[in-house]
Amino acid sequence: MGRVIYFDICAMIVLTSLILSMYGRSMHKGRVNRSYIALLYITLFTAVADLCSTAAPVSVRELFVYAYYLLRNLNMPFYLIFMYAYTGTFKVYYSSKKTRIFLSVPWITVMGIILTNPWHHMFFTMKDNISQRGPLIVFQYAVAVGYIIFAAIYVIRCRFFIEKRKIVALLSMIPFNLCAVIVQFFYHDLLVEMFFMAQAELMISMIVLRPEEIIDPNVGSFNSTAFENDITKAYSTGQNMRFVFIQMTEYRWLDVILGLSAREKLLSRINDSISEYFLANRINGNVYYLNAGLFAMMLESEDDEENKKHIRNMIDNIRALDKRVKLNSVYLRAGEDIKEPNGIRKLRNIFGPIDLPENGIADIRDLMKKEDLELRLDLDDLIRDAIVNRKFEMYFQPIYSINDKAFTCAEALIRFNSEKYGFIPPDMFITAAEKSGAIHDIGDFVIEDVTEFMKETSIEDYGIEYIEINLSVEQCMNPNLRRKVLDSIEKARLTPERINLEITETADTISQDIFGETLDTLHNDGISFSLDDYGTGYSNIRRVLNLPLDIVKIDKSLIDRIDNPATLSIIRNTVKTMHSIGRKIVAEGVETDEVFRVLTDIGCDYIQGYYFCRPLPKRAFLDFLSEKRAAEKA
Repeated sequence: MGRVIYFDICAMIVLTSLILSMYGRSMHKGRVNRSYIALLYITLFTAVADLCSTAAPVSVRELFVYAYYLLRNLNMPFYLIFMYAYTGTFKVYYSSKKTRIFLSVPWITVMGIILTNPWHHMFFTMKDNISQRGPLIVFQYAVAVGYIIFAAIYVIRCRFFIEKRKIVALLSMIPFNLCAVIVQFFYHDLLVEMFFMAQAELMISMIVLRPEEIIDPNVGSFNSTAFENDITKAYSTGQNMRFVFIQMTEYRWLDVILGLSAREKLLSRINDSISEYFLANRINGNVYYLNAGLFAMMLESEDDEENKKHIRNMIDNIRALDKRVKLNSVYLRAGEDIKEPNGIRKLRNIFGPIDLPENGIADIRDLMKKEDLELRLDLDDLIRDAIVNRKFEMYFQPIYSINDKAFTCAEALIRFNSEKYGFIPPDMFITAAEKSGAIHDIGDFVIEDVTEFMKETSIEDYGIEYIEINLSVEQCMNPNLRRKVLDSIEKARLTPERINLEITETADTISQDIFGETLDTLHNDGISFSLDDYGTGYSNIRRVLNLPLDIVKIDKSLIDRIDNPATLSIIRNTVKTMHSIGRKIVAEGVETDEVFRVLTDIGCDYIQGYYFCRPLPKRAFLDFLSEKRAAEKA
């Protein structure tokens, strides 16, 4: 009976397909992917050598037999290297001399036996141009079994931070290898070893290295899921990795400046720039895109000064792509600066209203001196707890109608007082909630609480015609917004005219289709809209005309400079223009009688600000309205 080579051919097809798919899916970056590709190449070359040891011309068959055994001897060591890379413990292995010796000596010994076979002929011999196993080949199988047992023990030790299905896939190498060794040992003519190896590596590709789980499809880098996994691995194995966060500080404005498609291309170019720098400078680590213009890096090197030098160079390279890009970055040491992995996850909250060097690096040790760093790290947990236990509180600021000479509407404002930290500024927790996705739950709370308050108090009896509710950019992108708003109004038995939804100037720059359709539908349902913060962004009449607006609110930053003739002229012309297109004007942030009189003279419709009243909790708000109505009747 001749040698059966079809298993080797099948193995070669499977392995070649896996290698091409790794490059086709851009999964050739990072230590895990590189070590897996190396394992695929070793297995493929072994299968080729195994096939050629039987099918090649007689004159070179013996050379392919040597190549097969030498390469076969490398399969399990390369599998272990992949295991170390995937579990994030390669650094631990490399730094342990005893481990290196323990794992290297067996395969080096087998390598020596194979290379000296021409003299002792105890490993294999050639008979009728076909290789015949010798007594020392048992040693190679024994070493392979030893590696298999070691791999099994190692995977089980790592079970605490690897999913069960992935553990099963990684362990599949063990039964596949055992079956291959047993079959090949007793049925020498069946060349099945590489076929079994190829099946095990296919299972690893399908279950362990799933690009849709760990790769951002638009940017091309590892995503937040991969980042979470690698954080867990680093802390579970006690490695002192260095982490870097790089935030694009004006990420949202890039939609206005570049457009959505160009912004995505820029993010991809930034990822490519960082990855190429890693490769050119032989930096061991990974690059991640976490969302909303936030990149992260995990570095293996513990040389902080060298790492910071590289980061500065990378920032310069990114800035060279587009000078309009502004960046903040934070550098930290895992295990030293941040004791638990959850602290790393929370670090994205330090970006926002906090002083960080523009286009430079902030060391976490310097930031730790800031009083609110601990608060920022706890913010996600605080917000989650506040949502579950309804710890947010709604305040209301009355708005004065100049024509009616009375308070006819109000703005609902959310407030958060923590038992541990006290009052937390809205811009801080709202920014954090937008990054974490909790803003949708907060938005639902606000709509439900305000409409319920209006129902319970019969707010119209206090002279309030409608209440303004703020919408975040993320809420405006939610296609279910209309249903949530209408359901709350119906539950509270209100009419849609009693609610005014307030959007910011930047909201209409995001996802135009969803945004425009949602606002138009709600407006047709009878809900009115206000444009908040007018004068702080990319204001123009076209935007005001394109949106179903009833009210435009001039931002406090302009009102504060009303004593400047140029600013006063802008405000006066704004009021005139908005009236000409059927929009009413609210002046925000009015604090003095002098400013109130000026705004009255130039024709503002409504006044909002501390001149009349600060935002008040529910009971105080109702008492204020009662007092004012009593004073009007007196």
